[in-house]
Amino acid sequence: MKLIIVGLISLLGMQNPEVPMVQSDPQAKVVLDKTSSTFKQLKNLKADLEIFIESPDQEPFQQKAVVYIQGQNFRLELPDEVIICDNKSIWRYLKDMNEVQISDYEPGDDEITPTNIFNIYENDFYYQYGEEVNEGGKKYHSVDLTPFDKEKSYFKVRVWVSVTDNFIHKMKVFDKNGTRYTYSIDNLKKDTELKAGIFQFYKSDYPGIHVEDLRF
Repeated sequence: MKLIIVGLISLLGMQNPEVPMVQSDPQAKVVLDKTSSTFKQLKNLKADLEIFIESPDQEPFQQKAVVYIQGQNFRLELPDEVIICDNKSIWRYLKDMNEVQISDYEPGDDEITPTNIFNIYENDFYYQYGEEVNEGGKKYHSVDLTPFDKEKSYFKVRVWVSVTDNFIHKMKVFDKNGTRYTYSIDNLKKDTELKAGIFQFYKSDYPGIHVEDLRF
């Protein structure tokens, strides 16, 4: 399930001096600037997330989740587990085992997380506008993001941005090992009323739970 976490904040601000800015597309920048501005104005959001994984030697895998985001905090509710992060610790609750694993939250430089899925492009990428596409009667801009750092595990991220509300509708990560991760976002609710303590884990809510605390 680590892949699910990885598969789920700054490309305009920090530029790699080894990659000339002329490689980035001004049309793509306009789209991404609007998306970044829209995301940063939100207090929080809730959305349905569909995760589709294609691997060279395995059958395609699909899973649905609900994601909650507020600042750097997130909660990802999957069918068999719940992942909660308060930007300091991360709790992974395994439903079938009634066990929670607690770790320090230290995302890697190349990880795509729920909190940066909407504005991953702000750091360390150059970008190219693709085309305007029509999907389900709605229009989207497609933009390809290429990391400056060639050591990253993926070589391209493609995002589809809604022409109507400037939000990312779908993102596809192209891994170097041939695996493709597609994240589709639906039923997006902005600035909604979130339950108190939603970004914390309370073991008292789970009688008999086994706790594995791996924090230093």
